[in-house]
Amino acid sequence: MLLGAAMAGQVVMAQVANPKDSRQKLRQPAAPAQPAPPAPKKDERPQPSAKPAPAGAAVEFKHYFLENVKVSVANGRMSAECNGLPNHETGTFPNRDNPNYILQQNYRWSIPTQPQRASKPSATPMGPIGVAINGIPIFNYKNASGRDAVKGPFAEVFDSCCGHPDPRGAYHYHQFPKCIKSPFKDDPTQHSHIIGYAFDGFTIYGIRDKDGKPPTDLDECNGHFGPTPEFPNGVYHYHCTETFPYTLSQYRGVVSAMGGGGGGGGSPPQKGPPSKAGPPFKGGPPPKKGPGKGF
Repeated sequence: MLLGAAMAGQVVMAQVANPKDSRQKLRQPAAPAQPAPPAPKKDERPQPSAKPAPAGAAVEFKHYFLENVKVSVANGRMSAECNGLPNHETGTFPNRDNPNYILQQNYRWSIPTQPQRASKPSATPMGPIGVAINGIPIFNYKNASGRDAVKGPFAEVFDSCCGHPDPRGAYHYHQFPKCIKSPFKDDPTQHSHIIGYAFDGFTIYGIRDKDGKPPTDLDECNGHFGPTPEFPNGVYHYHCTETFPYTLSQYRGVVSAMGGGGGGGGSPPQKGPPSKAGPPFKGGPPPKKGPGKGF
């Protein structure tokens, strides 16, 4: 390298071609060696591609509960704690159709973060079968006598947010909860957003599919596989529907102990003054005072 550098800067005298010619001719200097290209700047250097995560590696779990629900995640399960008071206005309870008060609860729901598909569907029980993102339990279609609680001759009365309290004072939904204060902008031409979780871990969505219309390919559990706003690559999920069974009718996934509380009737009405139901809901349809049909 030193030799090359020396030659590049050396001027060599040529031999005199004609002794009578006193002028000295210079040989053309050797062409300098091409300098090496400058090293790329640090932020321009090609970086090695990231190694793919090994099979079975843990993936960070993201939940969609609202701020009034305290959530912790550990050992493949999500714990959701709340007081059971809705984050929207409610009808007046008790009333002539429902003698129950809305009372504060002490819920702690335990939900798997990686739901596993069961070999066959299993029936949903009486009482809570899932929980909405505002911490309010979701019941199946049955009333305390096992009949359709939403429509028909045995239908119960709901407020305009589609909820009501049971004899334990637990406010709950049997159908799509219209007044959930979702953190997402709701576009009626697009797929619904998550409105809750079933106790098998699969998500529950509103009434719209990817084209903004009700899905037409739901299975016997009221669910299907497809893309959603939160899972664009596709995921199995349940839908609420305006027709029977209104929410999930069976569990598609494996269900283990889920904790929680509430129930489907049987105990006497709770005594005491009505509880405050949290801050008023500022979006969506204004709730009517007094009872109202859900849809």
